[in-house]
Amino acid sequence: MASVRQKNGKWYYRITLTVGDGSHKYIERGSWSSKKEALEAGKEAERLLKHGGMDERRKNLSFSFLSKEWLETCEKCYKPNSIIQYSHSLDYYILPDLKDYNIHAISVRQCQQVVDKAIARKLSFCRVSLLKITMGNVFRYAIKQGYMNENPAKNVILPSKHTRIAQSLNRRSENKIVSKELIEAIFERFPEGNSLHIPLLLGYKAGLRLGEVFGLFTQDFDYQNRVLHIRRQIQYDENGLYFTNPKYSEKGRDVSLDLETCNVLKRHLDMMYNPQVLIRMKRYYINQNGYLNEEGGIEISFLNMNLRTGKMVCPRNMMYASRVIHGFKSSMSVTDPDWCFHNLRHTHASECLAAGMSPVSVQKRLGHRSLNTTFKTYIHETETQVTESRDILENMYK
Repeated sequence: MASVRQKNGKWYYRITLTVGDGSHKYIERGSWSSKKEALEAGKEAERLLKHGGMDERRKNLSFSFLSKEWLETCEKCYKPNSIIQYSHSLDYYILPDLKDYNIHAISVRQCQQVVDKAIARKLSFCRVSLLKITMGNVFRYAIKQGYMNENPAKNVILPSKHTRIAQSLNRRSENKIVSKELIEAIFERFPEGNSLHIPLLLGYKAGLRLGEVFGLFTQDFDYQNRVLHIRRQIQYDENGLYFTNPKYSEKGRDVSLDLETCNVLKRHLDMMYNPQVLIRMKRYYINQNGYLNEEGGIEISFLNMNLRTGKMVCPRNMMYASRVIHGFKSSMSVTDPDWCFHNLRHTHASECLAAGMSPVSVQKRLGHRSLNTTFKTYIHETETQVTESRDILENMYK
């Protein structure tokens, strides 16, 4: 006979089955609000199992239980950072509205309301899109498992990227270039010698992603050939910082540098290994799982080190630079509340093309999978090109 028990505030039933060799097999399902519901569901499940019926969960599974089961399978399909993003979307925006509903009772309208609430709260467009993706993934998993037949999140409508609603959500739009005035103000505020100067410089003059900048080791810099070897990127999950392959590439890529940037990096390295420098550089290691630690494993030497403290400069240190550039407690002559680090990458791509670099070279430099991505997303008209266009127009109709 089915038994019931309470776990984490929810009720579960348990059925005992005797298999061919005489041993026992236990089936436990649940997430009901009351003991009575769990007991009734257990009796029905036992009846169906004895008569060759289907799993009771197909009828009585709550969205909360389904999403938890889906997250447990995500480790085989997604990177740790993606799982963190999905879990955050569920905990803060989706589960508060859907957790107690039976999965068959959830409608397209309810899923749409989750998205509409996020829009009303002025979440970023990327975050709003992620909510739809997360709900869709949960329901697709349920369909694969045979728990349900339709995906109610499939027909959720997102605002078009070109509408005013979508534009208002992109408060930290990555698809923009940085003005010359702001670039000058940034490097005036974070000059050579500042711990954030090199990360900002490599974002602007090499077009590197944030994870690529902070994943650089000293041996990745080749001064003689003026090249940076991009072989990894650093990411963050609940277990800490870890290393993974660069986006779209297992082998990585080589990025050429201008002489001025090379000299800045060389002076930085000379200071790191200068025996007269009193600060001793801290030691860091990579363990067998690829995580950064200070205890043991393969010793590494970061390119981005704070010469005052002897510690590595990590991606989260860029949050301070962002707050300054946004204008919070800032002494900068020019600020931009919409600035983000990725803007430097867009600026670099646009300036390279404006200076005459071939599109294929820019694509390889940025590490894009296709040339279409380079053109569609990263190409913007620079201030110089705007002026030149006006001069051309004046000469045409003089």
